[in-house]
Amino acid sequence: TGGGGGGGGGSGGGSGGSGGGDVGGGGDGGGGEGGVNDERRAAADEGITSFNLDARRRPVAEPQLCASLFGLKIVSLSAGYGHNLALSADGRVFSCGYNDRGQLGLGHRINCTEFQYVSALEGVFVCQIACGQAHNLARTTDTRPSHPFDIAAKDKEKEKGAPLLTVPSAAAAADGSGGDCGGVYVWGNGSLGQLGLGRRVTGRRVPVLLPALSHNGVRIVDVAAGNNHSVAVSDRGEVWTWGHGEYGQHGGQASVSTNDLVDAFHYYQPRPLLVDPGVKVVQVECGSCFSLGRTESGDVYSWGWNGHGVLGHGKGYFSHAPTRIAALGSVDRRAVSIAAGANLCAAVVETSQCPIQYRYLLDQCHDAAAELGLGTCDVVIRVPGSKKPFFGHRIILESRCRFLQGYLRAAQQDHGCVEEVFDTDDEPSRRMLSVVLETEHASATTMAALLVYIYTEKLEVPPHKLKALMGFASDVFMPRLEALCAASIQLDHGAASWSGLGMGAKEPVAVPPARFDLDMRQAVNEPRHADVRFVSRQQGHQQEHHTPPDTAGSTALSAASPPSPSSPPSPPSPPSPNSVMSAPSLVGHKCVLAKIPFFKALLSETWREGQRPGQGEEPLNGPLNGEEEDASEALEASVLQQSVAEVDIDGFTKDGVRIEIFSKLLDFIYTGQVAVASAG
Repeated sequence: TGGGGGGGGGSGGGSGGSGGGDVGGGGDGGGGEGGVNDERRAAADEGITSFNLDARRRPVAEPQLCASLFGLKIVSLSAGYGHNLALSADGRVFSCGYNDRGQLGLGHRINCTEFQYVSALEGVFVCQIACGQAHNLARTTDTRPSHPFDIAAKDKEKEKGAPLLTVPSAAAAADGSGGDCGGVYVWGNGSLGQLGLGRRVTGRRVPVLLPALSHNGVRIVDVAAGNNHSVAVSDRGEVWTWGHGEYGQHGGQASVSTNDLVDAFHYYQPRPLLVDPGVKVVQVECGSCFSLGRTESGDVYSWGWNGHGVLGHGKGYFSHAPTRIAALGSVDRRAVSIAAGANLCAAVVETSQCPIQYRYLLDQCHDAAAELGLGTCDVVIRVPGSKKPFFGHRIILESRCRFLQGYLRAAQQDHGCVEEVFDTDDEPSRRMLSVVLETEHASATTMAALLVYIYTEKLEVPPHKLKALMGFASDVFMPRLEALCAASIQLDHGAASWSGLGMGAKEPVAVPPARFDLDMRQAVNEPRHADVRFVSRQQGHQQEHHTPPDTAGSTALSAASPPSPSSPPSPPSPPSPNSVMSAPSLVGHKCVLAKIPFFKALLSETWREGQRPGQGEEPLNGPLNGEEEDASEALEASVLQQSVAEVDIDGFTKDGVRIEIFSKLLDFIYTGQVAVASAG
């Protein structure tokens, strides 16, 4: 906090103070002797008998507790160029700092080092505050009670039968859910029209109601202030803007703000801003010379001066008209909150409701393509016309895409589809399945976008490639990706471009719900491509001796006999896609399990829990769904040199973690969903 000289003060008068302040300043008359005398006479009129003009700036490098707000519950703060506002839970406003333009709202222009109550707002409940460079906005709601903190006084009023006003909390009032919002109060510097009071008003030392909005019956739900311009949003989603407009702060539907160039005083009063037809804005934020608006659908629009790229449309962009920021709003993501500084912006974006994604495995694929290490990749995919190989993980690709599942399994039968891929200098080469994906729309761009979608459920592709990706998604039978592309084309280019695709529909494209977790549940305890086997011999012996014959195998989580000491345990039969198998042994995949630090260490080459002396990795060629699949897996294990690491989990069993619970842990790792079925 800071200010120059003079405690007390305020519209009610005070005893005054002395001593240097933290922030330099002084009023308009501080430049000479006549100015000092004028300032003293003005101060005397306010009831201040003495003050000190010897103000100095002192930076505060660390946060300090603000003693002048003790006893108050502060729910919101706002900062201007050299002043601060604080909003309490009972709807009162306090100010401190620079006051050379009356921005503290105290009725004088004396700087204050401590927060002072803005008594001119007595009788109204303020639910939102916003600071510009030297002006302020306050959005109000219904009249607040006379004794917001005095419970005893409220009880007395109840006994007298006096009606008590129900006042919403500041949080409820802020989003409009706690009652009807009232007017907008403004004060401070108005020389550039930022107060919206017309060309004849250059400033106000106390808050005054902005008549242009209240007289029009507009219910304001959000306000924001830039350096020297202001913006408000009505409950109907309309945007009102006023103040300085030299840099296009007020939008406009042309490349320049023509109204402001024709009439410099046009925006000295609030004017409506046309965004896009049908767009309802619910939140606004202002930077120095630009503004942001968040819509009800989660899109973000920007307008004003594009210094430092603040409009979010790339370097060199120039257009004052409100334009949607394509990178923030899309069919699979929406902005839920926005913020703006002087020359920077931030947004909180909510993506599709996918509980899990494998971005870390996608990074492995990129590293393998860049020859930085193969990681756990086990398949190479090439597309015509591109020399760049794409790497992936078969368990992920086959679980997420049925087309790739059949394509890769068919290629597995051909010994010519096996390629020797060299790893880094520290690692040996690896034999991997290698295929060429020849479809009509296959290209390097569409293949890269397909992998991003498979691993993350997200649509990431340049806008001009959406149509090609939509065709590629149709080629590989990915209906949700195809719908996402179609909806994005419709969103970015409108119904005209959409009808040009031959679809002939103007209604919004219905996008199916995400099914990432459902697809990955098929990979849980799936022996195909598995390279880890978890064995619980202790529980196997317990089940052999204690399971009644008439109930053995009656549940979905069946139990099998323990493996003989002379041979490794065989994996269980694969479960149905919607169930997780529980048996004395479970299988897993290193690529998925390695995201958990415990399993990453457990499966490392330097330490493997439960490893018996002389026991190494062995091919996973146990029984599957039949002799044909058994032979297929055996062929894959021999050709691709696939091996399995066996891990003894009897330590978990001793700690009371039965293998059924362990299987649910694996289900959570693969799908991100917490299993609700009882462990039995």
